[in-house]
Amino acid sequence: MNKLIGFVGFLLLLASCNDDLIEDKDLTPYDDWIKIEASSTTLPFNEYGVAYLRSFTDHGGDVTDQTIFYIDGVKVEGNKFVPKAIGNYAVNGVFKDLESTPVEIQVQVPLNKKVLIESFTSTTCGWCPWIGSRVDSLHNANPKVISYTIHGQDELEFAEVGGFEKYMNVYGRPTIRVNRESLDNFAAQIQINGLVDSINYYLSSQPSLELSIQSTLSKESLSVEVSGKFYTKNQNDLYLTVILVEDGLFTTNQDNFFSGGSYQDCPYVDKPNPIPTYENHNVLRKFLTDINGDAINSSNLEDGQEQSIATIHLPIDQVDLKSIANSYIIAFIHERKADVTVASVINTQIVSIGESVGFKE
Repeated sequence: MNKLIGFVGFLLLLASCNDDLIEDKDLTPYDDWIKIEASSTTLPFNEYGVAYLRSFTDHGGDVTDQTIFYIDGVKVEGNKFVPKAIGNYAVNGVFKDLESTPVEIQVQVPLNKKVLIESFTSTTCGWCPWIGSRVDSLHNANPKVISYTIHGQDELEFAEVGGFEKYMNVYGRPTIRVNRESLDNFAAQIQINGLVDSINYYLSSQPSLELSIQSTLSKESLSVEVSGKFYTKNQNDLYLTVILVEDGLFTTNQDNFFSGGSYQDCPYVDKPNPIPTYENHNVLRKFLTDINGDAINSSNLEDGQEQSIATIHLPIDQVDLKSIANSYIIAFIHERKADVTVASVINTQIVSIGESVGFKE
């Protein structure tokens, strides 16, 4: 009998210990260290060169709001670093009694960086006009923004568009890609602040290369030479995409879901549905490279040296544009990434057909 009572007591004690273990699992683990991350560690010294700082514990917790940040030992208000001069800066943070290892931020003479916006649209997309006009306004207001539209399921679609949409993981319109990063919730009826923030984010870091385009138009052909200056060796394979776009193309019966609505500041509320004649800007007309880009031989690239990347010759009868005077060449260097939530465009450049644009223009 005593043995039975002792065994029962042992089981009760074991159960009590298990309860304690279960409770212990719910306890917050003690943090041993924190680390600092910056939105960019190479900043151009211009209006875009801003870094946002974040801090994390060794268990992955974001403690940015509870961290005091220091730049070269001087306390920063909040988590925004705006440099006042070119140079290298040491950034660290303090959370409770934990201090991070310093992170270096380099502030450099600005290189010429531009941001690419790719907008997928259609005459059957009733939400597209407003987002289209907003993208156009960004393109026109900021020379560092290059945008073009890709039409599907209307008279401006061409054979390669279907394969291109598949490559870009586009399954509806409007769809916006900024430097080939997927942006969610950009239906045209909502505010576009997130798009502007994304542009400023990409302009806040230095590019690893600059681009120039030289183009020549004759009675026989269009010739395009794309050159680059590489400043940082890219670890991944690089590709060049070159396209022709045409501005000021008109389509008929553009769907307009804003017609008669109460959308604030929308210029399409007072227009009919459909819009009988609609002007489109920078429409994709032709690929001069593979739709996924042509591979670049990066084995012989030298830092800071001007080097030819590709030369393209197109017979004049294959240019097939309504107005060459309203048409442009866009070239961009990018990686190939299956995940569209990760940006893959490194830099881009644009020029009128028959003209040239330099590295710093």
